[in-house]
Amino acid sequence: MSSFSAESPDIQRQIAHEINGLGTFSKFERSFCIAERDKPQQMMGFMGPLLDFQTVGWPDAMARVALAMAFGFCLGLDRDIKNKPVDFRVYMIVAATTCLLAIMGQEFVHYYKEAYPDTKMDLLRIVEGVLTGIGFLGAGAILKSSNGSEHRIIGTATGASIWSSGAIGLMLGFGLYGLALLAFAVLVIILVVFGILRKPLFNQSDKY
Repeated sequence: MSSFSAESPDIQRQIAHEINGLGTFSKFERSFCIAERDKPQQMMGFMGPLLDFQTVGWPDAMARVALAMAFGFCLGLDRDIKNKPVDFRVYMIVAATTCLLAIMGQEFVHYYKEAYPDTKMDLLRIVEGVLTGIGFLGAGAILKSSNGSEHRIIGTATGASIWSSGAIGLMLGFGLYGLALLAFAVLVIILVVFGILRKPLFNQSDKY
């Protein structure tokens, strides 16, 4: 049975109206017309799950990533102004990427629970892997400086803050806005306020 004969009378009348004036069509040609007409809907039906978030809506996902980039920019700007070895773009990349990875982890868990109900996935493993990887990036910002007999380690605060920006990105990715805001406020106090107090309290600049 051709696909044309399987269509309802209303659809047949619609197709007949669409092809009116184009000559006489065989059943095969009409079936081809129907298939071509339905292809965009079929494609969207196939692409729908790939383009939609199942656990987080598009507006919420974009808001989380935007906040992660904003927090990363603010933390990195402090380091950039003080001529640290890592600029604000690194902080933005780390925070935004970890946020997206957290969202991706939630999507994976959702898909696998539907497809394989007996399968267990632990989101904490994603957190563990991401923070371990960022630790290597933060370690790259730590340098050893030698000035005669004086030896100093430079960039420890920068390395720690890079790691922390990744943690904030994860918090935002999981929707923990309050915790992320608290972590950001604590980091700003430590980096900015205590950075200023280093000189009067310890007679040290914020160079290291």
